Amino acid sequence: MFFLINTDNSTDISHIQCICLKDVDKTSYLVHCPFETEITFLNQVLNEINDINHTVSSIVVTNLKKSNDTNVTFWEAITTAATEELEELTIRHCSEDIRLAILNDTPVHSLKSVLQLKIENCRLGRIPSLFLQGLSGLSYLSLKDNNIEKLLKDDFKGLDKLTTLDISENIINNVKDNSLSTLPQLETLYVGNHNNITESFKHEISRLPSLKQISLAKADEVYNLDDFKFSEGSKLERADLSGCGLTELKKDDLKHLESLEYLDLSVNLIEKIDSNSFSPTKNLQYLSLAGNFLNETNLNTDSWTGLDSLINLDLGYNEFTGFENSFKHLGNLKTLNLRSNSRLFRLESNAFDGLKSLEDLNLTACSIKHIDDKAFDGMENIKTLDLSFNKLYQLETPFKVIGSGLNNLNLSSNRLTFINASTFSDLHNLTILDISQNPFVCNYKVLELQKWINEEYIRATKDSRPFYLAKPEQVACEEPAHLKGRELMEITIDMINNVPETTFTPPSTTESDELTTMGFDLSKWSAHIGEGNDTLFKEESDADKPTYDINSIKYGQRQTKTQTQTTWVTISSVAFLVLVTIIGVIYVVRRKKTNLVSEHSISQGISSSL
Repeated sequence: MFFLINTDNSTDISHIQCICLKDVDKTSYLVHCPFETEITFLNQVLNEINDINHTVSSIVVTNLKKSNDTNVTFWEAITTAATEELEELTIRHCSEDIRLAILNDTPVHSLKSVLQLKIENCRLGRIPSLFLQGLSGLSYLSLKDNNIEKLLKDDFKGLDKLTTLDISENIINNVKDNSLSTLPQLETLYVGNHNNITESFKHEISRLPSLKQISLAKADEVYNLDDFKFSEGSKLERADLSGCGLTELKKDDLKHLESLEYLDLSVNLIEKIDSNSFSPTKNLQYLSLAGNFLNETNLNTDSWTGLDSLINLDLGYNEFTGFENSFKHLGNLKTLNLRSNSRLFRLESNAFDGLKSLEDLNLTACSIKHIDDKAFDGMENIKTLDLSFNKLYQLETPFKVIGSGLNNLNLSSNRLTFINASTFSDLHNLTILDISQNPFVCNYKVLELQKWINEEYIRATKDSRPFYLAKPEQVACEEPAHLKGRELMEITIDMINNVPETTFTPPSTTESDELTTMGFDLSKWSAHIGEGNDTLFKEESDADKPTYDINSIKYGQRQTKTQTQTTWVTISSVAFLVLVTIIGVIYVVRRKKTNLVSEHSISQGISSSL
């Protein structure tokens, strides 16, 4: 149940400032003001809720501003009888006067019931420590995107129950001792997005006694991990360092992080991983190294030592050209993502040696042209294999070594012109097959693939398992021309055989070796309704002109078979043009000669006068 509180009685929802939604317990309301709202109106909403003997558990206000016609302060507006049990307060995009009130006004009374506070996009410039002093029960605090530059010693004083702090998207570059490390219950910290993680900042982070999750995504000045120096017994379980400037992973970078379960190192500049770098992370289950500069030459058999619990590994957007001995010590890995390794052209034999538990392999958008028949050897548990958007032009039998466990096979958007039905003959539990967006040549061989697909539908029904061909409308013929665009599953032998005759046949040679142009019978195409076309389209001025017979022209000659006066007219015209040209040349020569004589006479006259 919800109702709208409007500034007037009109039904135009563009005037709505606040929406009130009754909470599940039926005694309190959630107040959401998504548009520009004055504090006097917010105060009015809260008072009206109080008048009906209800309370407010949550307030979300966007573009809050002070009223010009009242002296009601910010604190007076939000601290009414209805907010005595307020649990959540969110303020976004506040005006300048509200910003100053948050920073400088002394709270009317403490909102001890507030558990979650978000003040975002308000350009505060510093931590509103005065505001926070009355919120001793706070467990979640977000001050992101506020142009905060410093963290001072007493900024978070009294927030002993705080478990989550978000100060990301600021410009913090100065962190004092004991500004963060005095938060005894802090478990989750967001400090990424362009904060400058100085040495003192790293020191404060590593001293947080209860820290379990940290996000440093897109933070500045994060070039190595050994500066964090987490103490022995660290409780850190999740770490996001994506989009930083890490260049390598050294042996002791993850020291004392035995509890770590999730590590995101994507979109960095990592080129090297030292042996035994992951040895301390016995419980790591998810690791992303996507978007770096890794290849098989800067990994060795000990690079993954210690990752006995790893389930999901993302190595997409790197520079691998092969995987020889690249996956040792990953026997429990279930998901491997290798998408967009654009230098990967071949999958050699035993490319994935050691991945006996792998279930999901993503090789989409690489540059794979060839797959060895034993490339997937040893992968008996594979269920999903994605080879889409590669450059495969033929397949032999690379799936025979996989066994019958494969459920989902994606070969779409390659360069396959033909797929032998025997390629899939050992995949007895296939449920999804995607071979769309390939340039199939629809000849007799394609009927074998069509037959296998139809029979697989029957087998799946008998086995009580699902099976379908993905995007069948895009499994289409590219050649021959008369079948281009037709769905492969609709092709019949008659359609292949019935090649339409061309409209024009090549010219034939007669016994006398005289080539003539073949005639074209317009009567088969013209519509004879009323008068004939020869009458309808014949103008009066053409009435006496002879009919032009295209067959009167000899093939390869310019003349007709019967000599006419046209030849003599042409010769006369050419002779006339030659005569005119000769006369013109003589005239130009004589003119130039006369000019030269005149110039010589003038020169002699000038010399005589001098």
